[in-house]
Amino acid sequence: MLRRWFYDTDKDALRPPRLTHSDSYLEGWPKERVIERRLYDERGAESKRIAFDYDPSDKPDARPIAFQTFDPAGRRVRTYSSERTLAEALDLRSIYKAEGESDEQIERRLAKVCAPGKIAVAVLDSGFDVFNPHVADKMWRRKIPPADGSDWRDAVMGWDWEKQRPIPLDRIDIPRQGGAPVSHGTHTGTIAVDGLDYAAILGFAGDFTSPAYLDRISRFLQRHDVRFANMSFAMADDGPFAGNPAAITAIGRLIQSNPQTLFAAAAGNEYADLDEGMHMFPANFRYANLIVVGSIDADSFDEEKLPEYQLSDFSNRGKGSVDILAPGKDVEAADMGGGLVRHTGTSMATPMLLRIGALPLAHAHPDLTAPQIRELLNKTAYIPSLEKPFPVKSGGIVFPSRALAAAALFAQDPSIGIEGAALAVRAAGRVKRGEAGDAEYLGRLRAFWRSRGI
Repeated sequence: MLRRWFYDTDKDALRPPRLTHSDSYLEGWPKERVIERRLYDERGAESKRIAFDYDPSDKPDARPIAFQTFDPAGRRVRTYSSERTLAEALDLRSIYKAEGESDEQIERRLAKVCAPGKIAVAVLDSGFDVFNPHVADKMWRRKIPPADGSDWRDAVMGWDWEKQRPIPLDRIDIPRQGGAPVSHGTHTGTIAVDGLDYAAILGFAGDFTSPAYLDRISRFLQRHDVRFANMSFAMADDGPFAGNPAAITAIGRLIQSNPQTLFAAAAGNEYADLDEGMHMFPANFRYANLIVVGSIDADSFDEEKLPEYQLSDFSNRGKGSVDILAPGKDVEAADMGGGLVRHTGTSMATPMLLRIGALPLAHAHPDLTAPQIRELLNKTAYIPSLEKPFPVKSGGIVFPSRALAAAALFAQDPSIGIEGAALAVRAAGRVKRGEAGDAEYLGRLRAFWRSRGI
């Protein structure tokens, strides 16, 4: 067994290199198989130790099948295995018993999990740690008796395309630049539904450049009348889609074939204008049931701080391509192996838009269609100035309470239309700094919407 140390060096600074992590691995394999990683803090003290397990029958360069994380005192703080079973995933009592919850607490939790009428949010991502206590009770669970002809694949949680099983578990990747394994899907999924007892994660893990997989997801969404889908990925047509126009077509077909579903897509993190030649998918599609989300520099939403928020310095934009902005900086959510972690990106802003904006609208007004929810969010967005709006289609940031107020007016009198409702709530005084509710401002706002095609 060998160990290698890794350092962070800064050639422009007069300081010694900082030890970031060290890896132990087995000598003689075609590729290094890391069996232990130690991470170090700014002072050089060990902050955590990660031990990896492999399938002995696997090829030497295979990914780990499990890992455990220990604190400096040697206490195990996180554990994850990609080989656990469906029975274990469904056994919520054991998961929360291990967390020290009482029988009474677990019963209350189970009552929420099994409550009827959950709004399923399809999360198309890398996979999910369904055993994490921050995640386990948030997965969409629907047991269908075998007598009706259904099978587990169409009944529980979603589908893992790669391993052909009904638990969309994430694979374990050891970051090349150091650090611990992460799960993008675990993080985005819990952002989407956290704190919403009426919503649940319907997970899909697999290759989103595979038309067959995308078509399978489409059939599932149609069969179960899924209202929302989160697509926290933005792939350039010269990247994973290069030479694969069928994949781009299949993503478009997925969205078009499910008009009942509002698809929320990440704008991407290149700080590029998507109107000026860069093509990102699904962000560059134009469909009435697709809302494309950029990021503001906040980790959560505070209505009182709306005038202070700024466009994140990484977020893609485009007044014809990106619809609206939501918090996407250092957002806290579940991590692989247990616990919470903060990540940044339009990947985080996208499920945040669903959680604070779209899902509350659907819960309060179930009859709203996907295009209506998109229009409500865009036409109630906070715009700091009509002269200098944010460089996105709506010109602004999601404004949940105003969207709910407009939805209520529209529900009372559908004849006024969503646009009329969005104008009426401003005229009633629901405005922030830089906005107004007088006839002159509302006329200019209407012209602004016409110019942006919303």
